[in-house]
Amino acid sequence: GLHTNMNNAAILQVLLRRRIFVPLLLVVVVALVAVAGQPNSSCMDGSVSVSSEDDGKNDVNDVYASRMDDQNHEDKEYIKVVQEALTFASRLKDNPHQFVITDTDDEGNNNIPVIDLSLNDEAVAQDIFDAATKWGFFQITNHGLDQHLIDEMFDVNRRFMALDDTTKTMYKFDRKAICGYEKATQVHPSSGIPDMKENFLMAARKDAMNDFWPTVMPDFEVKSKQFIEKCHEVGIRVLHLLELKLGMVQGQITEYNTLWDDESKCVLRLLHYPATDHVIGSEDLDQNQWRAAPHTDFALLTLLFQKFGEEGLQCARRHQSKDVTESHPLGWQPVPAVDGAITVNIGDMLQRWSSDKLISNLHRVVMPMGEDATKSRYSMAFFLQPDDSTVIESEKYETVTALQMIQGRVRAYWPTADKE
Repeated sequence: GLHTNMNNAAILQVLLRRRIFVPLLLVVVVALVAVAGQPNSSCMDGSVSVSSEDDGKNDVNDVYASRMDDQNHEDKEYIKVVQEALTFASRLKDNPHQFVITDTDDEGNNNIPVIDLSLNDEAVAQDIFDAATKWGFFQITNHGLDQHLIDEMFDVNRRFMALDDTTKTMYKFDRKAICGYEKATQVHPSSGIPDMKENFLMAARKDAMNDFWPTVMPDFEVKSKQFIEKCHEVGIRVLHLLELKLGMVQGQITEYNTLWDDESKCVLRLLHYPATDHVIGSEDLDQNQWRAAPHTDFALLTLLFQKFGEEGLQCARRHQSKDVTESHPLGWQPVPAVDGAITVNIGDMLQRWSSDKLISNLHRVVMPMGEDATKSRYSMAFFLQPDDSTVIESEKYETVTALQMIQGRVRAYWPTADKE
């Protein structure tokens, strides 16, 4: 401050009176200017600067941050649309207060709601709305999707993932088309490192899958299309019931979720989380390593299929503050497999469309411990997503298209074709 400037001036006067050589004077002046110009240097009065919360975010181990630095202009423009959700998730990286597991909430509840779709629409709509506004997660039974079809699709999933890597990479993921196979390349801002999983994505859009159907499995295409159709029917019914509770005109959202048209964007994703016993307990295991790091989905709705004995899914216990601190830790609720049930969660698009009335909640798949670490986890997710040109309007947010939101998240999560 002022005291420091006075000391510097006194030093200069002494040097001049004693006729110190000009070169030495120049060295001293340059050094003083350099020190004064350091933004995070310690002050001469003994005070120490405090690093900002963003310090270290671009460390060499943060793959996500590196990818953000490499984005081109077009990608950055897409990502701006969804930046708020990405920034929220990024606050969890290296945050010790995100690791709290809570058994019950303030009202003593400890389970995600299970809702019977065979009841009358009015009752079911209220139950779904209550769950979607409190948890953003619920599970549905008597949904009309035959268990035999679900089991068949799990079998397809297992058989495909059992293929050798050379065969699977024949159908390598295309980021723009949102189709194909990828392994340990998706990175969430909440971790900064790739998830420990492999998956195959199928876009239910006209001609999108022409070069991606695995021809080594003759039944893959037929069974996948049949499963997608049934998932779509279930998802549309749930979405219709939420339209009613949101006071929307019937079809305001549901009419714009087509299958196999030019602009269709619904996706089925087959997931495999390999056994982790080879890394659990290792000194090299990063604390930010997850089977799937904390994230929100960018769809309208996600229908998730799980199997008994292959657990690990958890959703956050949402609180009002977005700052995850010691006094406001981010508790987590296990979302187990329920006999005959489909797990449903709200996505970012529907939260935006509802002006935040419905919750797109954080969720993750944790690294298993003990005997569970010796087993794989298989799951399947159907993402109900509106057609590209669908306009998403709300009272709270700027108007955007579905394409802008989807491409923003896809380009933030996966590398470009010529990278990595």
